[in-house]
Amino acid sequence: MNKPTITHEMVKELDSPDITHRRYTEILDLISDRVDVIWRYIMKVSNRKLGWYCFSTDIHAFDNSGNGSDGGYFDPKRYNKFIELVGEFTCHYDNNFYEYNDGFPTELLWDENYKETILASINKSKEKFQKEKEKDKTTRLERGRKKDALIASIKTKLTKEELKLVKFK
Repeated sequence: MNKPTITHEMVKELDSPDITHRRYTEILDLISDRVDVIWRYIMKVSNRKLGWYCFSTDIHAFDNSGNGSDGGYFDPKRYNKFIELVGEFTCHYDNNFYEYNDGFPTELLWDENYKETILASINKSKEKFQKEKEKDKTTRLERGRKKDALIASIKTKLTKEELKLVKFK
């Protein structure tokens, strides 16, 4: 049996003072399942390794090498924009444009096209990262050319004896 789809309204419902305990638990269970599906998908398409993870609300996440974890819980106020996860998983911290290192935007919970959204974001981050690397390489090459030109200019102004006393880095 397929579980119901999560909607934005369901997530907002968690803040309602009129929500029953049963309904609250049902929604949290749906969210936990959806987070698991999305997080595992992100790991897979990002070529990352996943040991274990939990919500950042788990205060015992790192007790006894993670064995003290209870998984934490979805806090609608804390995670109203971004669901933060902790645990043992690899990250892409070298890419400043990659947005899924420690979780993902909450809106993916109710995004029926979350796979396309994630892939588009990852591809965009790769493109931006590659452009930044190329720009850095060009900048380094340009600095090297300027340094070489400066050294050549200095050498033309010094005598052979003076050049013996100077060391260029």
